[in-house]
Amino acid sequence: RKDVEISNSTKSKVEKKLGENASKVKVRIAGRIINVYVKANADTNLETAKSLGDKALEEFSNKEKKYYDIQILIENDKNTNQFPIIGYKHHSKDKITWTKDRVES
Repeated sequence: RKDVEISNSTKSKVEKKLGENASKVKVRIAGRIINVYVKANADTNLETAKSLGDKALEEFSNKEKKYYDIQILIENDKNTNQFPIIGYKHHSKDKITWTKDRVES
């Protein structure tokens, strides 16, 4: 559907916004799923990483959020005990659901 097509400028806005806390951000569209891949900075903790998901959502219009499922995959090379984490937002929901937190060891 053309009326909810994700533009390159929207992808760029997400990548730029999350780039403050990440060394690499990539947004890919696959059918009705928006995949946001984030390689978080080494000093990024779990709470900060999860906040990146909300920041990503801010860049999409309500119409886009109601049409697409949004999946956020966050990895961190340094803190491998708690990462990677995956957040998922179904198009009929308002919030992101995250994978179960792993306890630091």
